[in-house]
Amino acid sequence: MDFATWIPVFTALIGGLAAGVIAYFTNRQTSRDVRTNLRTDAELMQLLPEGNLGRAALNDHINNRITALCQYESNARRDFGKFIAGMFFVIVGALFAMPIVYNDGGWTWMFALPAAMFVIVGVIGGTPGLRKTVREQPTPTS
Repeated sequence: MDFATWIPVFTALIGGLAAGVIAYFTNRQTSRDVRTNLRTDAELMQLLPEGNLGRAALNDHINNRITALCQYESNARRDFGKFIAGMFFVIVGALFAMPIVYNDGGWTWMFALPAAMFVIVGVIGGTPGLRKTVREQPTPTS
């Protein structure tokens, strides 16, 4: 088997992984905003004089935000099943693209639309699996 036949598969896999890494770091950047706000509030609290009512209220606010953040972070999980399913769609899209790459035109161009659809669904559907979210727990039924 020639290595050149697997180039589209590896290209799609690397592209999908790159999209996943970008989504992961984008999620980290957006969740960092809460921490940045907490740090700013803490710096502001240090500027207020001791015994000030505003300082006590800001301290309570900071403690409540930290508690809420810790509670959220302890319950949030990544959905790797969704990410793996997305990568499966990217690989299937790459397999659909192989006839286009290795044949000179003709009827093989009909694989372009399914290939593009599989890759788009894989990237858009799979990358949110890397975002930390709190999932609802199923309630037991009687």
